[in-house]
Amino acid sequence: MRIGIDFDNTVITYDDVFLTAAKERGLIDASFQGGKQAVRDAIRLLPDGELVWQRLQGHVYGQGIGGAAMFEGVHDFLRRCRRERHPIVIVSHKTEYGHHDPTRVNLRQAALAGCGRTA
Repeated sequence: MRIGIDFDNTVITYDDVFLTAAKERGLIDASFQGGKQAVRDAIRLLPDGELVWQRLQGHVYGQGIGGAAMFEGVHDFLRRCRRERHPIVIVSHKTEYGHHDPTRVNLRQAALAGCGRTA
């Protein structure tokens, strides 16, 4: 049996990365609390909020991916699959480059590096 799992928001969570990056850029108040969805909703209320949000995504999914965390339980699940010899296929819809990332970080390579792998 081969098992396929989605990478973004299944294997890793970006909640803390979005919160930190938005605070560092002054897009939300320093006391703001919430995950990715709450940060997105708050930023979209700003002037040009959708574009601001897309630029933040470009940063988080590229340069900021190293700050993402593995969801609780994923490590144990992967270890069990390995022990029981079930191959895992990680699926991702990442485009090669973010639309609003002026640094042109290769998102696919950043994701592999974030997993401790290289292309």
